[in-house]
Amino acid sequence: MKYSSKHDITLKIDDENKSGCTPFLLSIVNNNIEIVRLLLMYASENYIFLKLNENKIKSSINTTNIEIIKLIKEYKEKGKIDIKYCNNSVLLRKFNEIKKDNKSKIMENELLRVQKENDRLQNELLEMKLNQFKVKLRTLIDKVNPSEIINEDYYEWRIDNFSFIKSKLSPNFSLSNYKWNIEMWIDKEGYINFKLKNIDTFSLPANKCIYAHCVLALRNNKDFSCFKASCSYHKFNEKEPEMNFNNFIDKDNLKKIKTENRTASLIEKDSFVIGVYIRIYKNDINDNDIQPPSYLESISSPQITPQIQNQNTNNSGNPYPIPYPNYTPELSGNNFCNNESPGLQNEPQNLPSYEQREP
Repeated sequence: MKYSSKHDITLKIDDENKSGCTPFLLSIVNNNIEIVRLLLMYASENYIFLKLNENKIKSSINTTNIEIIKLIKEYKEKGKIDIKYCNNSVLLRKFNEIKKDNKSKIMENELLRVQKENDRLQNELLEMKLNQFKVKLRTLIDKVNPSEIINEDYYEWRIDNFSFIKSKLSPNFSLSNYKWNIEMWIDKEGYINFKLKNIDTFSLPANKCIYAHCVLALRNNKDFSCFKASCSYHKFNEKEPEMNFNNFIDKDNLKKIKTENRTASLIEKDSFVIGVYIRIYKNDINDNDIQPPSYLESISSPQITPQIQNQNTNNSGNPYPIPYPNYTPELSGNNFCNNESPGLQNEPQNLPSYEQREP
C-alpha cells in the first residue's frame, strides 16, 4: 500500500475474485484485524466506497473479532461502507450490542467523572477543616517573635479498634525536621496517657536542646469540632528526649466532650485520631520572659488534672510532677474559657527539661 501511494497507483480492493469475494471480505473471514484496518484506511483516503454482503460472511460472523465489528460499524457510520444485511442480521445485532456497550461506558465514565469531582470536593473540604483545626491548635501556643520560630508542622495518627488496646506505639514520623513517635497507654485507673518522644536527641551534642511547643490533641474522625487538646513547652535533649501527657483523659469520658452547643463523642466506631502540633524555636523562649502555656482541660471532665511528668527525679528519687500555671485557657470543641488552677511553683535545678517563671 505504501508503494502504491508513492507511485500513484490505486489498488482495486473492492474487486471480486472468481468466488465473488473482495480482499476486504476475505480479511474479515480470516479474522485479520490489521488487514481490515489497513484496507478501511486506504479506502477512506482514496475515496473508495466499499461494499459488504453479510450473506457472504454470515457463517463466520459469530466468531469475528469484536474489534473488526467495531471498525465496520465506525466506517459504516462515516458513510464509507455499504452493507447489505441478511434476514435476522447478526451484524446488526452486534452493532446494537456495541451501541449499548458504548452508552454503558459513557454512563460509567460520567459516573467516574462525577465521583472524582465529588472526591476532589470532599478532599478540599477535609483539607479546609483540617487547616481550621490546626489554626485552633496554634492559638494554644503563646505568641512568640516569628524570627524565633525555625519550623512548625502537624501530624495525625489514627487509632482503630481502641477497645482492644492497652498500649500502642505510633510509627516513627518526621515533623519540623526531626523524627518522633507517640506512645499511648491506659493505666489501671482507666486514664489514657501519652508520651511524645524525639528520636534525634540521642545524636545531639551534650549541651544541645530542641526547644519546642507541643500541642497534643484527640479528635473525632469526622467532626473536627469534637476534640480535646493540651499544650506545653519542653526542651528536648539527650537526657530528656520525651515528655509525658499523664491522665490526659479518662477513657469513660471519651463520649462526653462538650462542643459549642452539645455533648459529643470523641470515639466513633471504636476509632479516633491523635494529632500533634510541634513548633521548634531557635532559642529557649523562656529566656525572653515568655510564659509557656499550660495544659488545656476538657470542660467535660474538670476533675482531671493532666500533668507533664519530668523524667529526672528529685532528691528522694521520686519523679517530680510539674504543675500547670495560674492561667489555663480551656479548649474543648469550640469553647474557650478561663479556669482558676493551682499556682506555678519554681522548678528545681535538677529539672532542666521544663523551665517556668513564678507568676
